[in-house]
Amino acid sequence: MADLDVKYITLMASMPAIKSPFIARQLPISHLGLAARLRMLDEDDTGLLQRLQSVTEWERIDMGTDEAAVLGAYDVLMNELKSESLRRIVRDRYELRTIVAAMRRHRLGDAAPAPKAPWGAGRYVDRIRRNWARPHFGLRRTLPWIAELKELFESNQTLELERLMVRMNWQSLVNEVHLHEFDFDAVALYVLRYNIVARWLGYSAEDARRRFDLLVETGLGRYSVLAKEAA
Repeated sequence: MADLDVKYITLMASMPAIKSPFIARQLPISHLGLAARLRMLDEDDTGLLQRLQSVTEWERIDMGTDEAAVLGAYDVLMNELKSESLRRIVRDRYELRTIVAAMRRHRLGDAAPAPKAPWGAGRYVDRIRRNWARPHFGLRRTLPWIAELKELFESNQTLELERLMVRMNWQSLVNEVHLHEFDFDAVALYVLRYNIVARWLGYSAEDARRRFDLLVETGLGRYSVLAKEAA
């Protein structure tokens, strides 16, 4: 067995089970404890894990970063990732954000994005653009949850909207967990799930509003719908 395999086995065997964010009452391991275990990773793995977190976790994106730069970072990471599981995780996150960005623009009365405009990522960018005037951008059959997302978005139910997005991101991770046990993907999936639980345990209605404002103000949307309408 290769040394690299032993490293992952040792690391994952030391990780306590992690519960759904909607069930957990506390983190399965402290931030310091997790950081100590992650020091088992080599430099390349550590760098990739950091890049994965920086691209998928919206709070890590600098407020001054424009859409083209955010989407450029997405493209670079997607080209770098060899794992189909991790590529699906990143893609799912950005598709969700792209749909939220489209809803914001549509609600503000914006025209459909130009074909080459840097505004979204994933499989549905062109489909959304072509179906800009249709309810749910013509995606309701493909994405049954989009109706609930739209309803929560339009009614400014930020905490419930956050709950839905957390649930979807969590499920995206869980869908991949059974494919990996003692490899880098297993470690990354654990860390990404851990981060979701950590954030959710600290959420309040005000936290959800601030985070949603951040979502629509950076990366895939520069104008905060909620901030404008609350003014």
